[in-house]
Amino acid sequence: MTATTGTTTATGLADRILGGWLGRIAGNMLGKPVEQGEVWTRDRIDRYLRATDALPLTDYLPGPPTEDEERALRPEWRYCVRGRVHGSCRDDDVDYAILGLHLLETHGFGFTTEQVGDLWLLRLPYLQTFTAERAAYRNLANGLRPPLTATYDNPYQE
Repeated sequence: MTATTGTTTATGLADRILGGWLGRIAGNMLGKPVEQGEVWTRDRIDRYLRATDALPLTDYLPGPPTEDEERALRPEWRYCVRGRVHGSCRDDDVDYAILGLHLLETHGFGFTTEQVGDLWLLRLPYLQTFTAERAAYRNLANGLRPPLTATYDNPYQE
């Protein structure tokens, strides 16, 4: 924002958008190896960081210290740990942001849930969906229409 007018310049806005996007990507890559909350509890992550001499964490996670820890990490870990990050792994959260941008560019702010469902079927791979989204996707593929897709046979609907 400029000090005198209180408005955001086009360059400033572009920088802020880029910063937000890069922050989202960096955060996804940082957490991806230990994303499974039922496996990677706060205590287990703490033990992992202590075993790799990475506390306090100031960079990406270091590679796994043992084969047991390697097996517990998500398969993408090899591309998401310190010294191995050269871009971004596919991530469902990033997919949704890109799909959201596509919806806005295509339909504007008045897009409908039906348009979201159509776009998912066209552009979102089923195996890149999880929990509530996978149940909703399955419902879409089976011919149900929103908003029923979110609640029918969906144990994650809340």
